[in-house]
Amino acid sequence: MQRGLVGSEMCIRDRLYPGLPTFLGHDLLKKQAKGFGSMITINFENGAQSAKFYNALTLFGHAVSLGGVESLVSFPTKITHKSLPEALKAKLGVTDTMVRLAIGIEDFEDLRDDLLKALEAVQNRINCFT
Repeated sequence: MQRGLVGSEMCIRDRLYPGLPTFLGHDLLKKQAKGFGSMITINFENGAQSAKFYNALTLFGHAVSLGGVESLVSFPTKITHKSLPEALKAKLGVTDTMVRLAIGIEDFEDLRDDLLKALEAVQNRINCFT
């Protein structure tokens, strides 16, 4: 799902996916598992961009828990980790630039189009370099 979609966009600072060779633990997981799963974490350049992306998705349900067969999106600093002290969030690497995706069983093209539309919303409405 992420190849050719996540990582090359100018507003994305980083992405975490166990299927990427750059992911810490990729080689071990490759030996121990049959696949890499469907969880992707995207870090944008700033919190306004991550919020715009999160809110622009229409096929991904907004969720606290990412378990299930449907595609879901989470905004950790605003939902699951909201009550944690800022110092602990920083230690855990949870920032306002982070959005987590769980890719479900919906049609690939529909999900890809929704993700691209949300990325376009970020890039067209927010200066990615500020």
